[in-house]
Amino acid sequence: FVSPLDFDQRHTGNVSIDYRIGDDGGKLLRNAGMNLLLRFGSGLRYTPSKARSEVFGGSLAYQPTAALNSGTMPTTINLDMKFEKAFDISKWRVRTYLWIENALDKQNVNAVYNSTGLPNNDGYLTTAGGQAWLQNSTTLGDSDFSSNLYESRVSTSSNYSSPRQVRIGFRVDL
Repeated sequence: FVSPLDFDQRHTGNVSIDYRIGDDGGKLLRNAGMNLLLRFGSGLRYTPSKARSEVFGGSLAYQPTAALNSGTMPTTINLDMKFEKAFDISKWRVRTYLWIENALDKQNVNAVYNSTGLPNNDGYLTTAGGQAWLQNSTTLGDSDFSSNLYESRVSTSSNYSSPRQVRIGFRVDL
């Protein structure tokens, strides 16, 4: 049978716009430029599986509940922008820049839990074992606290792309 590979991404694209103004651009815009890079893609593949605890451990292998790589993660979109201005100082050319990565501050999903297809929930608390753990923690204290504690351990920033980053710098060319 045919099944997609985990790096299968049906749609992906890049759009790059680069605009430069040379020496004849007037005093303010002389030797300035702008670059926009838009990247987008449909979601990568994963194999839906039975819920297991990512915090407490569990079976060594995932137990698939559907065909190999039949699940699809959410789509991604990212916009990077770079503004640049060059100055001639003696025999050197100094380029100053403002570089904004993930300008839209989009929280793209890099990875999901196979049992739920979500980046922040492994589905364990809905299983019999998870319910038993919550019931046991209720006798020791607050079940909402236990649930929130578990979810905070499952929610990891590595499942998401980096937030907006702004870089300011300069480069010297001889």
